[in-house]
Amino acid sequence: MKKGYFLMAVITAVMAGLFAVGCSSDGATTPEEEPTLVPVSTATATSTPMKIDDFEASTNPTDPNMLGGDWESGKNASSVNTVTLETGAASTTKSKQMAGNVTGVDPTEKWPYISMATSISYTAEAVDVSGFTGLRLYMKGAKGAGDNTAFLIQLIVPDTMISDGSTWRYTWTPNASWTQVTIPWTSFNAPNWGGTGQGEALTRQQILENVTAIQWAISDVTEGGFGVSTGHTWSVDEIELY
Repeated sequence: MKKGYFLMAVITAVMAGLFAVGCSSDGATTPEEEPTLVPVSTATATSTPMKIDDFEASTNPTDPNMLGGDWESGKNASSVNTVTLETGAASTTKSKQMAGNVTGVDPTEKWPYISMATSISYTAEAVDVSGFTGLRLYMKGAKGAGDNTAFLIQLIVPDTMISDGSTWRYTWTPNASWTQVTIPWTSFNAPNWGGTGQGEALTRQQILENVTAIQWAISDVTEGGFGVSTGHTWSVDEIELY
């Protein structure tokens, strides 16, 4: 074989080998790449739900969730809010319960509430959850006696987006028995009383791309906002994004 033809044959063979490595059997390119670790703040949904907390490893109500995010409780000054670990749902051993009274004192404590909330990121930074379909969890609860209250699940975003409390929310009707509740993001909406540029001015996509925490709040909804009600309970378990 002549030298020129031999050299061309070698080059052709090498190129064919490289092409074979870079292709699958159906002709699609399949380059070999190092795996990329995706932080929670930019993670997208997969076929597997992302568990936020099931409380099984918790020994204290303030222990972090399964993603490392904090759990916090809140209330106005005159309300009473006690958060504890209780027997779990669906044969699990633990759940989290909020119990208390919602009391507003005119004129300093309008729209009283009690709440518990958990961060989705261990750094408490905003997380894009738009790749998921919604929130799924077990819940049970009871509305106490007195003035009217609402049980709200709220998507908390940075104060630079909403600073007047007009957070996007889902209103839950309390059920005394453990029930698994599936809540698509399309069921969350802004209240109609937000200020200019607040909750109503934002799109659902903007909210979902900037969630810092999920909050459960029992809030007074009486006219004038100075209601008094006692004996509320709300328990949650097996919380996940799906």
